This record gives sequence, structure tokens and C-alpha cells, in this order.
Amino acid sequence: MARVCDGKTLPRGAREKIYLLRTLGNLAHEIWDVTDPAKPALLTTVLDGLKSTHKNWWECDSGIAYLVADGAPSGWRTNRMTKIYDLSDPAQPRFIRDFGLPGQEPGSTGTAPEGVHGPIAHKNRVYFAYGTGAKGVLQIVDREKLLAGDPQASVVLRLLGQRGAEQMPPIATRIVDDAGKSAVEAWIAAMPKP
Repeated sequence: MARVCDGKTLPRGAREKIYLLRTLGNLAHEIWDVTDPAKPALLTTVLDGLKSTHKNWWECDSGIAYLVADGAPSGWRTNRMTKIYDLSDPAQPRFIRDFGLPGQEPGSTGTAPEGVHGPIAHKNRVYFAYGTGAKGVLQIVDREKLLAGDPQASVVLRLLGQRGAEQMPPIATRIVDDAGKSAVEAWIAAMPKP
């Protein structure tokens, strides 16, 4: 999927430029300078080494991009999850976070939910469609919490607070480290907004 943003709209884009975010098959996400349609020029590769991509989304007014990727290098248990980037300066992509359904994240167990088809952002919501052929899920997420961090939505924080098969750390502990859990919660809450 290709998305186009005008440099005048992007917060830190060159005003005279027009940028194209595109997938390179299933291998990568790239940004091209398409100001002169007769001479498109690769500006940067945002993400490569992939085995799967699909429909991305790019908010031109903020520069936030939701890129669909396989997630395999970082241990995600799905063929497609979302990597969120700040592309407000298209020449300097900045990774924000990985995102997917519970059960897809690294370390989870059981049957993993279907992969994401593609996100769409509108106002303060991001809509993620998963498993469009079967076992479909529509996830509607608060954009601000997604980008800035919401301690109560954190799988890591949840796993730190429980004991059993999915506990964190996974071995050598029988009680919850309340001070450590509080430190992680404060760290998530203090994450800067993009």
C-alpha cells in the first residue's frame, strides 16, 4: 500500500517536497521523494529484512505511521503486526513501539490471534482489523494511549503482577516485586508523547 504526504503538511518535512511511503513487496517499507514524478528518488528505508507487509497508514498532519510487518525478528507470534514510527521528518524515521493483539506478543502462549490486515487512524482512534478471512477481530484503540503509553494496557505490567505460567520474570521468583512493578508503571506513564 502506498501513502503520500505533502511536505507542507508534515511537521518537519521539507515544504517543497512530496513524499511517498510504500512497501517493497513483502520485504521493506520505504520513503521516496516524488516531488518530480519523472524522477522519484529513494529517501530512506524505514524498515527492511521483512517476510511480510501489508496495508500501512500515514497521518500527514502528525507524521505518525502504522507499518504492518511480520514481527518475526523480535519474536512476535503472528504473520503480521504493527510497528509504529514517527515519520514527521521523512529523512529521519523514529521508532515508537510495536503493537498487536494479546497473545501475539513475544513470550505469550496458546493459539495466537490472526495477523493485522491494516490500521486506519481517525481523530483520536486507531482501528485495527485482524483476520479478515476468518476469526476476525476489530480493535479500536485510543490513539493518545497507544502513542504515549498506558500503564493499565501494558502486557508487561500485567505479567509482572502475576505468578504462574506467564509470570515475569519467568523463573526464580514466587512473589511479585511491588517496587519493581511500580517503577515500570511510572516509566510507561512518563513516556514522551510523539
